[in-house]
Amino acid sequence: MSRSIVVGVLAALLLASPVLAAKTVLNVEADGAHFGDTVLVTVSGNTDAQVWARVGCYSNVTTEPASAAGTHILDTFAYLGTSPGVNGDAYITLGPNSPYWTGGGADCVAQLWDSRRWRPMANAIDEFSVLP
Repeated sequence: MSRSIVVGVLAALLLASPVLAAKTVLNVEADGAHFGDTVLVTVSGNTDAQVWARVGCYSNVTTEPASAAGTHILDTFAYLGTSPGVNGDAYITLGPNSPYWTGGGADCVAQLWDSRRWRPMANAIDEFSVLP
């Protein structure tokens, strides 16, 4: 077997190792959250990025003022930490500073962002609902 094949196989095995390629996990503690509540956003795992969480909320039938379902009503970012082995948290308040959302519920998505490239990180998403 050629040396390049052996090196390629070893590299693939190392990258597949759970120790060296741990998944970055995003979690929003929003069970029972209502408009105006503050929720905890946490991240854990390995990344080589400076990590931010973006929370975007979208209207549903309970949102005040009434708007078409799926209308973007809140967009906020919170800094969670930096590498290596990020384990950070931040608090995000749901809604009161948005002119498009003055009460009621919403459907929200939290996603990790890499600040060096300022783009979302794949597979680091948490969806949650805000109760009316």
